[in-house]
Amino acid sequence: MLNRAKQFFLLYRTELIIFLIALPYLIAQNLHGGDFRILLTGSGYLAKGFSPYGIVMPIEPGITDVFLYSPFVGFILMPLTYLPEIIPTFIFCLVNFLMLYRIWHIMGNWLQIKTLSDIQKKWWFAISIALTLRFILHNFEKAQMNIVVFYLTFEGLYQIFLLAKPARGGLLLALGICLKVLPVIFLPYLVYRKKISSTMAVVLFCMLLLLLPATWFGFAFDVHLLQGWWAAINPTLDKYNSQQNVGVYFHCISALIPVYFSDCSYQGLSVNIMSLEPQALFLLINIIRASLVGLVFFFLLKSASDNKRNAIFMFWEQAYIFLLIPLVFPHQQKYSYVNLLPVFGYIAYYIVNVFAVSTKTGKRDKTILLVSMAVILIPLVLSADIFWGMRIGKYFQFMKMVTIGTILLIPVLAYFSPARFLRVTEPG
Repeated sequence: MLNRAKQFFLLYRTELIIFLIALPYLIAQNLHGGDFRILLTGSGYLAKGFSPYGIVMPIEPGITDVFLYSPFVGFILMPLTYLPEIIPTFIFCLVNFLMLYRIWHIMGNWLQIKTLSDIQKKWWFAISIALTLRFILHNFEKAQMNIVVFYLTFEGLYQIFLLAKPARGGLLLALGICLKVLPVIFLPYLVYRKKISSTMAVVLFCMLLLLLPATWFGFAFDVHLLQGWWAAINPTLDKYNSQQNVGVYFHCISALIPVYFSDCSYQGLSVNIMSLEPQALFLLINIIRASLVGLVFFFLLKSASDNKRNAIFMFWEQAYIFLLIPLVFPHQQKYSYVNLLPVFGYIAYYIVNVFAVSTKTGKRDKTILLVSMAVILIPLVLSADIFWGMRIGKYFQFMKMVTIGTILLIPVLAYFSPARFLRVTEPG
Protein backbone atom coordinates (compact mmCIF):
# COMPACT_ATOMS: atom_id res chain seq x y z
CA MET A 1 0.00 0.00 0.00
CA LEU A 2 2.80 2.40 0.95
CA ASN A 3 4.72 1.50 -2.19
CA ARG A 4 1.66 2.25 -4.35
CA ALA A 5 1.18 5.59 -2.62
CA LYS A 6 4.86 6.40 -3.17
CA GLN A 7 4.62 5.48 -6.85
CA PHE A 8 1.49 7.58 -7.22
CA PHE A 9 3.20 10.56 -5.60
CA LEU A 10 6.31 10.23 -7.77
CA LEU A 11 4.18 9.94 -10.90
CA TYR A 12 1.91 12.89 -10.12
CA ARG A 13 4.03 14.96 -7.75
CA THR A 14 3.91 18.08 -9.96
CA GLU A 15 0.11 17.91 -10.24
CA LEU A 16 -0.24 17.32 -6.48
CA ILE A 17 2.00 20.29 -5.67
CA ILE A 18 -0.02 22.54 -8.01
CA PHE A 19 -3.24 21.32 -6.43
CA LEU A 20 -2.01 21.95 -2.87
CA ILE A 21 -0.89 25.45 -3.86
CA ALA A 22 -4.24 26.12 -5.57
CA LEU A 23 -6.39 24.66 -2.76
CA PRO A 24 -6.43 27.81 -0.55
CA TYR A 25 -7.43 29.86 -3.59
CA LEU A 26 -10.24 27.44 -4.41
CA ILE A 27 -11.51 27.62 -0.84
CA ALA A 28 -11.36 31.44 -0.89
CA GLN A 29 -13.33 31.58 -4.13
CA ASN A 30 -15.84 29.10 -2.74
CA LEU A 31 -16.75 31.43 0.13
CA HIS A 32 -18.52 34.02 -2.05
CA GLY A 33 -20.30 31.59 -4.39
CA GLY A 34 -20.10 33.91 -7.41
CA ASP A 35 -22.38 33.43 -10.40
CA PHE A 36 -22.86 29.75 -9.51
CA ARG A 37 -25.43 31.09 -7.05
CA ILE A 38 -27.54 32.10 -10.05
CA LEU A 39 -27.67 28.47 -11.17
CA LEU A 40 -28.51 27.29 -7.66
CA THR A 41 -31.21 29.96 -7.29
CA GLY A 42 -32.81 29.04 -10.64
CA SER A 43 -32.62 25.35 -9.71
CA GLY A 44 -34.29 26.21 -6.42
CA TYR A 45 -37.22 27.71 -8.32
CA LEU A 46 -37.52 24.49 -10.34
CA ALA A 47 -37.32 22.37 -7.19
CA LYS A 48 -40.41 24.25 -5.97
CA GLY A 49 -42.19 23.72 -9.28
CA PHE A 50 -41.81 27.27 -10.63
CA SER A 51 -40.23 28.44 -13.88
CA PRO A 52 -37.09 30.57 -13.35
CA TYR A 53 -37.48 32.27 -16.75
CA GLY A 54 -38.86 35.74 -17.36
CA ILE A 55 -38.32 36.88 -13.77
CA VAL A 56 -35.61 38.79 -11.94
CA MET A 57 -34.37 36.52 -9.17
CA PRO A 58 -33.00 37.79 -5.84
CA ILE A 59 -29.58 36.17 -5.45
CA GLU A 60 -28.50 37.80 -2.19
CA PRO A 61 -29.32 41.10 -0.44
CA GLY A 62 -29.00 43.90 -3.00
CA ILE A 63 -28.17 41.57 -5.94
CA THR A 64 -30.59 40.22 -8.54
CA ASP A 65 -30.10 38.36 -11.83
CA VAL A 66 -31.86 36.27 -14.47
CA PHE A 67 -31.58 32.57 -15.31
CA LEU A 68 -30.28 31.97 -18.85
CA TYR A 69 -29.33 28.28 -18.63
CA SER A 70 -31.40 25.45 -20.08
CA PRO A 71 -34.06 23.63 -18.04
CA PHE A 72 -31.73 20.60 -18.15
CA VAL A 73 -29.11 22.52 -16.14
CA GLY A 74 -31.63 23.58 -13.53
CA PHE A 75 -32.99 20.05 -13.34
CA ILE A 76 -29.66 18.28 -12.76
CA LEU A 77 -28.63 20.82 -10.12
CA MET A 78 -31.89 20.54 -8.16
CA PRO A 79 -30.47 18.03 -5.61
CA LEU A 80 -27.67 20.49 -4.74
CA THR A 81 -30.20 23.12 -3.66
CA TYR A 82 -30.98 21.05 -0.55
CA LEU A 83 -27.36 21.25 0.66
CA PRO A 84 -25.64 24.13 2.47
CA GLU A 85 -24.44 26.51 -0.28
CA ILE A 86 -20.77 26.14 0.61
CA ILE A 87 -20.78 22.43 -0.36
CA PRO A 88 -21.99 22.68 -4.00
CA THR A 89 -19.94 25.83 -4.65
CA PHE A 90 -16.74 24.17 -3.43
CA ILE A 91 -17.50 21.01 -5.42
CA PHE A 92 -17.97 23.23 -8.48
CA CYS A 93 -14.56 24.91 -7.93
CA LEU A 94 -12.90 21.51 -7.50
CA VAL A 95 -14.52 20.10 -10.65
CA ASN A 96 -13.29 23.13 -12.61
CA PHE A 97 -9.74 22.57 -11.37
CA LEU A 98 -9.77 18.87 -12.31
CA MET A 99 -11.19 19.69 -15.73
CA LEU A 100 -8.38 22.17 -16.34
CA TYR A 101 -5.86 19.42 -15.65
CA ARG A 102 -7.62 17.17 -18.15
CA ILE A 103 -7.74 20.00 -20.73
CA TRP A 104 -3.96 20.41 -20.63
CA HIS A 105 -3.54 16.64 -20.80
CA ILE A 106 -5.67 16.53 -23.97
CA MET A 107 -3.77 19.47 -25.51
CA GLY A 108 -0.50 17.70 -24.73
CA ASN A 109 -1.67 14.50 -26.42
CA TRP A 110 -3.14 16.29 -29.43
CA LEU A 111 -0.01 18.38 -30.04
CA GLN A 112 2.30 15.45 -29.17
CA ILE A 113 4.09 17.42 -26.47
CA LYS A 114 5.84 14.22 -25.33
CA THR A 115 8.06 14.46 -28.42
CA LEU A 116 9.54 17.74 -27.15
CA SER A 117 12.57 18.00 -24.93
CA ASP A 118 12.05 18.53 -21.20
CA ILE A 119 12.93 22.23 -21.42
CA GLN A 120 10.57 22.70 -24.38
CA LYS A 121 7.75 21.00 -22.45
CA LYS A 122 8.27 23.39 -19.55
CA TRP A 123 8.32 26.41 -21.86
CA TRP A 124 5.18 25.24 -23.67
CA PHE A 125 3.32 24.82 -20.38
CA ALA A 126 4.59 28.16 -19.01
CA ILE A 127 3.72 30.16 -22.15
CA SER A 128 0.27 28.63 -22.61
CA ILE A 129 -0.54 29.16 -18.91
CA ALA A 130 0.76 32.75 -18.94
CA LEU A 131 -1.37 33.69 -21.96
CA THR A 132 -4.59 32.17 -20.62
CA LEU A 133 -4.26 32.54 -16.83
CA ARG A 134 -6.24 35.79 -16.55
CA PHE A 135 -9.27 34.23 -18.27
CA ILE A 136 -8.99 31.06 -16.18
CA LEU A 137 -8.80 32.99 -12.92
CA HIS A 138 -11.72 35.17 -13.98
CA ASN A 139 -13.83 32.02 -14.31
CA PHE A 140 -12.94 31.01 -10.75
CA GLU A 141 -13.51 34.53 -9.44
CA LYS A 142 -16.99 34.63 -10.98
CA ALA A 143 -17.72 30.90 -10.44
CA GLN A 144 -18.76 30.66 -14.09
CA MET A 145 -19.68 27.58 -16.13
CA ASN A 146 -17.37 28.33 -19.08
CA ILE A 147 -14.54 25.97 -18.09
CA VAL A 148 -17.05 23.12 -17.79
CA VAL A 149 -18.60 23.90 -21.20
CA PHE A 150 -15.18 24.27 -22.82
CA TYR A 151 -14.01 20.97 -21.33
CA LEU A 152 -17.08 19.07 -22.54
CA THR A 153 -16.62 20.47 -26.05
CA PHE A 154 -12.86 19.91 -26.16
CA GLU A 155 -13.10 16.40 -24.71
CA GLY A 156 -15.95 15.59 -27.09
CA LEU A 157 -13.91 16.61 -30.13
CA TYR A 158 -10.91 14.67 -28.80
CA GLN A 159 -13.03 11.53 -28.39
CA ILE A 160 -14.50 11.90 -31.88
CA PHE A 161 -11.40 12.81 -33.89
CA LEU A 162 -8.49 11.18 -32.09
CA LEU A 163 -10.04 8.27 -30.20
CA ALA A 164 -12.77 7.45 -32.79
CA LYS A 165 -15.53 7.22 -30.17
CA PRO A 166 -18.51 8.99 -31.82
CA ALA A 167 -21.15 8.13 -29.21
CA ARG A 168 -19.05 9.20 -26.22
CA GLY A 169 -17.90 12.34 -28.00
CA GLY A 170 -21.45 13.10 -29.13
CA LEU A 171 -22.77 12.82 -25.57
CA LEU A 172 -20.09 15.20 -24.26
CA LEU A 173 -20.80 17.77 -26.97
CA ALA A 174 -24.55 17.46 -26.32
CA LEU A 175 -23.97 18.09 -22.62
CA GLY A 176 -22.00 21.23 -23.51
CA ILE A 177 -24.74 22.48 -25.84
CA CYS A 178 -27.45 21.84 -23.25
CA LEU A 179 -25.41 23.70 -20.64
CA LYS A 180 -24.66 26.84 -22.63
CA VAL A 181 -25.58 26.44 -26.35
CA LEU A 182 -22.14 27.71 -27.47
CA PRO A 183 -20.72 24.34 -28.69
CA VAL A 184 -23.49 24.19 -31.31
CA ILE A 185 -21.05 26.05 -33.57
CA PHE A 186 -19.18 22.75 -34.03
CA LEU A 187 -22.13 20.87 -35.57
CA PRO A 188 -21.52 22.21 -39.13
CA TYR A 189 -17.82 21.40 -38.64
CA LEU A 190 -18.64 17.77 -37.81
CA VAL A 191 -20.79 17.54 -40.94
CA TYR A 192 -18.01 19.06 -43.05
CA ARG A 193 -15.53 16.53 -41.67
CA LYS A 194 -18.05 13.76 -42.53
CA LYS A 195 -18.51 12.74 -38.89
CA ILE A 196 -22.15 11.91 -39.57
CA SER A 197 -22.56 9.35 -36.78
CA SER A 198 -21.12 11.84 -34.28
CA THR A 199 -23.43 14.59 -35.56
CA MET A 200 -26.45 12.32 -35.21
CA ALA A 201 -25.32 11.35 -31.71
CA VAL A 202 -25.06 15.02 -30.69
CA VAL A 203 -28.57 15.82 -32.00
CA LEU A 204 -30.11 12.71 -30.41
CA PHE A 205 -28.47 13.28 -27.03
CA CYS A 206 -29.48 16.96 -27.07
CA MET A 207 -33.12 15.97 -27.59
CA LEU A 208 -32.97 13.40 -24.80
CA LEU A 209 -31.25 15.76 -22.34
CA LEU A 210 -33.65 18.64 -23.01
CA LEU A 211 -36.60 16.29 -22.51
CA LEU A 212 -35.11 14.82 -19.32
CA PRO A 213 -36.93 17.30 -17.00
CA ALA A 214 -40.22 15.98 -18.43
CA THR A 215 -39.63 12.74 -16.52
CA TRP A 216 -40.12 14.73 -13.30
CA PHE A 217 -42.29 17.72 -14.25
CA GLY A 218 -44.29 16.31 -17.14
CA PHE A 219 -44.06 17.06 -20.84
CA ALA A 220 -46.26 20.19 -20.85
CA PHE A 221 -44.26 21.97 -18.15
CA ASP A 222 -40.97 21.00 -19.82
CA VAL A 223 -42.18 22.55 -23.09
CA HIS A 224 -43.16 25.66 -21.13
CA LEU A 225 -39.65 25.80 -19.66
CA LEU A 226 -38.03 25.38 -23.07
CA GLN A 227 -40.16 28.22 -24.46
CA GLY A 228 -39.14 30.42 -21.54
CA TRP A 229 -35.49 29.54 -22.09
CA TRP A 230 -35.63 30.48 -25.78
CA ALA A 231 -37.41 33.75 -24.97
CA ALA A 232 -34.53 34.57 -22.60
CA ILE A 233 -31.64 33.71 -24.95
CA ASN A 234 -33.08 34.65 -28.38
CA PRO A 235 -30.02 36.17 -30.13
CA THR A 236 -32.13 38.62 -32.18
CA LEU A 237 -33.22 40.56 -29.08
CA ASP A 238 -32.08 44.20 -28.94
CA LYS A 239 -30.36 43.62 -25.60
CA TYR A 240 -27.97 41.22 -27.36
CA ASN A 241 -27.33 43.54 -30.31
CA SER A 242 -27.80 47.31 -30.51
CA GLN A 243 -28.23 47.59 -26.73
CA GLN A 244 -25.47 45.11 -25.84
CA ASN A 245 -23.03 47.66 -24.45
CA VAL A 246 -25.06 48.71 -21.42
CA GLY A 247 -22.23 48.64 -18.86
CA VAL A 248 -18.61 47.78 -19.66
CA TYR A 249 -18.42 44.06 -19.04
CA PHE A 250 -19.47 42.57 -22.38
CA HIS A 251 -16.71 41.63 -24.83
CA CYS A 252 -17.98 40.42 -28.20
CA ILE A 253 -18.74 41.80 -31.66
CA SER A 254 -22.22 42.88 -30.61
CA ALA A 255 -20.63 44.91 -27.79
CA LEU A 256 -17.62 46.19 -29.77
CA ILE A 257 -19.51 47.76 -32.69
CA PRO A 258 -21.87 49.97 -30.60
CA VAL A 259 -18.86 51.47 -28.79
CA TYR A 260 -17.43 52.87 -32.02
CA PHE A 261 -20.59 53.29 -34.12
CA SER A 262 -23.22 54.65 -31.72
CA ASP A 263 -23.60 57.38 -29.13
CA CYS A 264 -22.77 55.24 -26.09
CA SER A 265 -20.13 56.47 -23.66
CA TYR A 266 -18.65 55.58 -20.29
CA GLN A 267 -18.19 58.26 -17.61
CA GLY A 268 -17.56 60.96 -20.21
CA LEU A 269 -15.36 58.81 -22.48
CA SER A 270 -16.59 58.39 -26.05
CA VAL A 271 -14.68 56.74 -28.90
CA ASN A 272 -17.47 57.24 -31.41
CA ILE A 273 -16.38 57.12 -35.06
CA MET A 274 -19.86 57.64 -36.44
CA SER A 275 -23.41 57.07 -35.21
CA LEU A 276 -25.56 54.50 -36.98
CA GLU A 277 -29.27 53.88 -36.68
CA PRO A 278 -30.20 50.71 -34.74
CA GLN A 279 -31.10 48.84 -37.94
CA ALA A 280 -27.78 49.75 -39.60
CA LEU A 281 -25.93 48.86 -36.39
CA PHE A 282 -27.60 45.45 -36.28
CA LEU A 283 -26.73 44.88 -39.97
CA LEU A 284 -23.06 45.83 -39.44
CA ILE A 285 -22.78 43.53 -36.42
CA ASN A 286 -24.10 40.60 -38.41
CA ILE A 287 -21.95 41.34 -41.47
CA ILE A 288 -18.84 41.21 -39.27
CA ARG A 289 -20.09 38.06 -37.55
CA ALA A 290 -20.72 36.41 -40.92
CA SER A 291 -17.27 37.46 -42.17
CA LEU A 292 -15.54 35.90 -39.17
CA VAL A 293 -17.55 32.70 -39.57
CA GLY A 294 -16.71 32.70 -43.29
CA LEU A 295 -13.01 32.69 -42.42
CA VAL A 296 -13.49 29.15 -41.12
CA PHE A 297 -13.28 28.04 -44.75
CA PHE A 298 -9.81 29.59 -45.04
CA PHE A 299 -8.59 27.35 -42.22
CA LEU A 300 -10.38 24.29 -43.57
CA LEU A 301 -9.12 24.77 -47.13
CA LYS A 302 -5.61 25.54 -45.89
CA SER A 303 -5.63 22.23 -44.03
CA ALA A 304 -7.05 20.31 -46.97
CA SER A 305 -4.42 21.65 -49.38
CA ASP A 306 -1.46 20.23 -47.45
CA ASN A 307 -0.46 16.64 -48.15
CA LYS A 308 1.12 16.28 -44.70
CA ARG A 309 -2.18 16.92 -42.92
CA ASN A 310 -2.26 15.32 -39.47
CA ALA A 311 -3.68 15.87 -35.99
CA ILE A 312 -2.04 19.28 -35.63
CA PHE A 313 -4.09 20.58 -38.60
CA MET A 314 -7.32 19.52 -36.90
CA PHE A 315 -6.21 21.18 -33.68
CA TRP A 316 -5.38 24.41 -35.55
CA GLU A 317 -8.70 24.67 -37.41
CA GLN A 318 -10.69 23.80 -34.29
CA ALA A 319 -8.73 26.42 -32.33
CA TYR A 320 -10.08 29.07 -34.70
CA ILE A 321 -13.66 27.86 -34.21
CA PHE A 322 -13.16 28.05 -30.43
CA LEU A 323 -11.88 31.62 -30.92
CA LEU A 324 -15.10 32.49 -32.75
CA ILE A 325 -17.32 31.57 -29.80
CA PRO A 326 -16.72 34.65 -27.59
CA LEU A 327 -16.65 36.93 -30.66
CA VAL A 328 -19.81 35.99 -32.56
CA PHE A 329 -22.14 34.94 -29.75
CA PRO A 330 -23.84 37.78 -27.85
CA HIS A 331 -23.66 38.43 -24.10
CA GLN A 332 -20.05 37.21 -23.77
CA GLN A 333 -17.81 38.48 -20.97
CA LYS A 334 -14.11 38.08 -20.18
CA TYR A 335 -14.55 34.62 -18.70
CA SER A 336 -15.82 33.40 -22.11
CA TYR A 337 -12.31 33.90 -23.48
CA VAL A 338 -11.18 30.72 -21.78
CA ASN A 339 -12.09 29.40 -25.25
CA LEU A 340 -8.74 30.82 -26.40
CA LEU A 341 -6.92 27.95 -24.65
CA PRO A 342 -6.37 25.96 -27.89
CA VAL A 343 -5.23 29.10 -29.73
CA PHE A 344 -2.60 29.96 -27.15
CA GLY A 345 -1.71 26.27 -26.72
CA TYR A 346 -1.00 26.05 -30.44
CA ILE A 347 0.95 29.34 -30.55
CA ALA A 348 3.02 28.23 -27.54
CA TYR A 349 3.75 24.96 -29.36
CA TYR A 350 4.81 26.91 -32.45
CA ILE A 351 7.07 29.16 -30.36
CA VAL A 352 8.96 26.40 -28.55
CA ASN A 353 9.56 24.51 -31.79
CA VAL A 354 10.49 27.43 -34.03
CA PHE A 355 12.88 28.91 -31.49
CA ALA A 356 14.67 25.57 -31.38
CA VAL A 357 15.36 25.63 -35.12
CA SER A 358 18.52 27.44 -36.20
CA THR A 359 17.74 27.84 -39.89
CA LYS A 360 17.44 31.07 -41.86
CA THR A 361 13.69 30.61 -42.20
CA GLY A 362 13.42 29.91 -38.51
CA LYS A 363 15.27 33.13 -37.61
CA ARG A 364 12.97 35.15 -39.82
CA ASP A 365 9.99 33.49 -38.21
CA LYS A 366 11.34 34.43 -34.78
CA THR A 367 11.17 38.11 -35.62
CA ILE A 368 7.70 37.89 -37.14
CA LEU A 369 6.48 35.86 -34.17
CA LEU A 370 7.82 38.35 -31.62
CA VAL A 371 6.21 41.29 -33.46
CA SER A 372 2.94 39.37 -33.75
CA MET A 373 2.91 38.51 -30.06
CA ALA A 374 3.54 42.15 -29.16
CA VAL A 375 0.58 43.25 -31.30
CA ILE A 376 -1.65 40.67 -29.59
CA LEU A 377 -0.49 41.33 -26.05
CA ILE A 378 -0.77 45.15 -26.09
CA PRO A 379 -4.62 45.27 -26.10
CA LEU A 380 -4.84 42.25 -23.79
CA VAL A 381 -2.48 43.88 -21.27
CA LEU A 382 -4.35 47.19 -21.53
CA SER A 383 -7.56 45.41 -20.52
CA ALA A 384 -5.99 43.68 -17.49
CA ASP A 385 -7.14 45.44 -14.31
CA ILE A 386 -4.14 44.11 -12.39
CA PHE A 387 -1.86 46.58 -14.20
CA TRP A 388 -4.08 49.67 -14.06
CA GLY A 389 -6.55 49.15 -11.25
CA MET A 390 -10.30 48.70 -11.56
CA ARG A 391 -11.09 52.35 -12.33
CA ILE A 392 -8.75 52.79 -15.32
CA GLY A 393 -9.25 49.18 -16.34
CA LYS A 394 -12.96 49.80 -16.87
CA TYR A 395 -12.16 52.47 -19.46
CA PHE A 396 -10.11 49.90 -21.40
CA GLN A 397 -12.94 47.41 -20.96
CA PHE A 398 -15.34 49.98 -22.39
CA MET A 399 -13.05 50.28 -25.43
CA LYS A 400 -13.26 46.46 -25.78
CA MET A 401 -9.53 45.76 -25.75
CA VAL A 402 -10.11 42.05 -25.07
CA THR A 403 -12.27 41.80 -28.19
CA ILE A 404 -9.78 43.80 -30.29
CA GLY A 405 -6.87 41.69 -29.03
CA THR A 406 -8.74 38.51 -29.93
CA ILE A 407 -9.47 39.77 -33.45
CA LEU A 408 -5.74 40.50 -33.83
CA LEU A 409 -5.07 36.87 -32.96
CA ILE A 410 -6.78 35.75 -36.17
CA PRO A 411 -4.09 36.84 -38.70
CA VAL A 412 -1.38 35.52 -36.36
CA LEU A 413 -3.06 32.12 -36.09
CA ALA A 414 -3.64 32.08 -39.85
CA TYR A 415 -0.03 33.02 -40.69
CA PHE A 416 1.54 30.49 -38.33
CA SER A 417 -0.30 27.58 -39.90
CA PRO A 418 0.71 23.93 -39.47
CA ALA A 419 1.91 23.96 -43.09
CA ARG A 420 4.29 26.80 -42.27
CA PHE A 421 5.25 25.06 -39.04
CA LEU A 422 6.26 21.95 -40.99
CA ARG A 423 8.26 23.99 -43.51
CA VAL A 424 10.15 25.75 -40.70
CA THR A 425 10.79 22.78 -38.46
CA GLU A 426 11.35 20.23 -41.24
CA PRO A 427 13.34 22.23 -43.83
CA GLY A 428 14.64 19.08 -45.44
